Parts: sequence; structure tokens; C-alpha cells
Amino acid sequence: MESLARKQSYPRLVFGIKLVPFGAHCWVQAGETVLNDTVDNVSEYTPIMVV
Repeated sequence: MESLARKQSYPRLVFGIKLVPFGAHCWVQAGETVLNDTVDNVSEYTPIMVV
């Protein structure tokens, strides 16, 4: 995120959870584009906080 900020791009850090089985995960996202994970993986989680 710091590297992208130096290039005037400000992605968001998204925190998500899933209930069954319980899990928590975070990923970096710019708009609708997931930057450091796969859409298939993060789609299992419900976002609860975006920074």
C-alpha cells in the first residue's frame, strides 16, 4: 500500500470474516480490483471494515 501511495494510488485494506467455519482474512483492494489475493478466495468473506 505504501508503494502504491507513492505513485498516487490509494487502495483500501479490507477486513472480512466468515462464520462457517469461522475465519478472518484481509486483502488490499482498489475499487473493485483485488490486488493481493484472488476474487474466489475473498468472495468467501463478508467485509466488516475498510481502511
